[in-house]
Amino acid sequence: EAVLAVTNALRSAGNRKLMAPALVEHAMKLMDASGAAAAFLDSSNGTIFFGPRRGRLKKWKSLRLPTGGGVTGFVIGQAAPAFSGSGKSIVPQLDPAEVEQLDEAWYCVPLTVQNQAIGALWVTRPVPFSAYDRRVLAAIADIAASAMYRAQLQEQTELRLQRMAA
Repeated sequence: EAVLAVTNALRSAGNRKLMAPALVEHAMKLMDASGAAAAFLDSSNGTIFFGPRRGRLKKWKSLRLPTGGGVTGFVIGQAAPAFSGSGKSIVPQLDPAEVEQLDEAWYCVPLTVQNQAIGALWVTRPVPFSAYDRRVLAAIADIAASAMYRAQLQEQTELRLQRMAA
């Protein structure tokens, strides 16, 4: 049901700009979360920026991390998830700006396309994440990353067609 809900939301969003907020909203609802956020690589300046944020993670509005910095940089760089059980990190590279809101359980999963992370999805809540919850979030993140990648390819194709027509 979770996968179907996210898939339908991403399909109806249509473009990349609307997909990330839909992903964050559905992750919050499905995990009964207190906060959620999506982070992406900005290849133009080598930083990680946070896109849509909800709940407790709204405070990450202007947070930018160097590529490889913090938990988010670790997750994107390693294309592997990181999580806590009750606010304690298993990742040594915590950034002070990130952990400010992490006084409860958190899970950060990479948004991976073709074995390369393009971003990360954060979810926080008072209750620790079970193995099942982590699998559901990983599946949702994979679906979202693929949908965003396909939307990007379609946008590039349309731009090329416009150039050719001109």
